[in-house]
Amino acid sequence: MKSSLIQKVGSVSIVLGLAAMAELLSNVILGRLLPPNLFGRFKFINTVVIMLSSLLLFGQNIAIIRVFNKENIKEYDWKKFIRLCLLFASLFAAVGCVIIGLVYHLMKEILFAYFAVVAAVGTEYYSALLRSQDRYSSSMLLSKTNSIVFSVCVAMMFFVFKIFSFWGLIFVYTLIFFSSFVLGNLVTNRFPAGERAVSGRFVKEGVILFFITFSYTVMVQVDQFFISKILGFSKLADYVVVITVTRGFELVATALWFVMMPHYAKDYSRSIRSDSIKVANISFIVCVFYLFFGQSLLHILFNGRYDHSAYLLNFFISAGFLRIIYSIPAGIIGGRLPHNLLSLFFIMCLVGILLNLFLNIILIPIWGLKGAAFAVLCSWFFRVVSAYFVVIKYNKLIMNNKPTYIESLV
Repeated sequence: MKSSLIQKVGSVSIVLGLAAMAELLSNVILGRLLPPNLFGRFKFINTVVIMLSSLLLFGQNIAIIRVFNKENIKEYDWKKFIRLCLLFASLFAAVGCVIIGLVYHLMKEILFAYFAVVAAVGTEYYSALLRSQDRYSSSMLLSKTNSIVFSVCVAMMFFVFKIFSFWGLIFVYTLIFFSSFVLGNLVTNRFPAGERAVSGRFVKEGVILFFITFSYTVMVQVDQFFISKILGFSKLADYVVVITVTRGFELVATALWFVMMPHYAKDYSRSIRSDSIKVANISFIVCVFYLFFGQSLLHILFNGRYDHSAYLLNFFISAGFLRIIYSIPAGIIGGRLPHNLLSLFFIMCLVGILLNLFLNIILIPIWGLKGAAFAVLCSWFFRVVSAYFVVIKYNKLIMNNKPTYIESLV
């Protein structure tokens, strides 16, 4: 990797590290001091916000990066494009939140979740705009402001003011998302805008990327919906604390993908094999760390309260290894693949969704949390194999100089 690229990954990693520590702090405080039922309930609302906001981007955040990484942002009316995207997102968010509220009997909580979802979608659009202009640190900082500020607020509520209200917690959580949205609008409003509309071709590619993102979100979030419904919120708390402890895998994977995807979009000379080997070595080191210290971290962070969940660590360590490996093909898929190969990977992702749902439905009632963790591991394995299959196919097409595919890259 070039030194500039290493610096970009490093700066993004620092912001991600701060956000990860902030999220860890929030989860530790809430996990230690809240009854499991309330902790699980809050984490479920958080899952709803993360999942819906990821889905309701409709892949247009990736489209923004793909377009404005290559094109001059001054020529496009990107403000109108984002407004239209937000309008559609707010409508679909209303439907999704009402359905979830009725199914899980959380209508009051889901009202707050709705506003958080819409604000989160807008924030991610502004973050993508910053990222398309190579402002990686600013982009990541905007995206993770919610986590950092929320941890500070939680700490102050419990330890400074010594006042806690579950509804107060939900209100603060929503208010922080709205504040990040306003901040993103102010920061990006200085960017010049033209009159040219964003091409429908880029929008269509964004939609395909949306479905790919949907399958990814299902893979990492939907198990919590099944656990909440089948096993209850207390069991969800047992599950979430292990995810919290193993967030290091997500931290490394996100930092790599965040920087590599725009680079793959404009730099076709990078060696995918070399990058994959380097990332595999990094992933192995992270796995070794968790194998030796994972159980101790679980015990120390949550004061022994969730030691009975330690049996799940091996599942998440294995899945974490695959998650980091996936960052390389994911960067190529998001930044470089033409429409036809995106469609092929989308079909594979549909198969992955069905596999994930099938395993969760079958295994959770039989094996409990172990079944959900096993479903995660199988889904990650299928995802990585599918992604590398498409990337290898892409490389062969490029090497064979097939014009149809080459032209679609431009």
